[in-house]
Amino acid sequence: MSVSAVLLFGEIIPQAICSKYGLVVGAKLARLVKLLMLLTSPISWPFGRLLDAVLGHEGHVLFR
Repeated sequence: MSVSAVLLFGEIIPQAICSKYGLVVGAKLARLVKLLMLLTSPISWPFGRLLDAVLGHEGHVLFR
């Protein structure tokens, strides 16, 4: 059920909305995306650094 909801609301509906007016929708939501990036950076930046340390910068696994 949850996979179907993510597929519907995260893939199918946005693709249907943005297929014709993708640049307009992207331009209107750019400020919102930058704000969300700023708000989530205190959590996402340390996790990104941790993943780089564990997996490596190129995505290769260091520990086998």
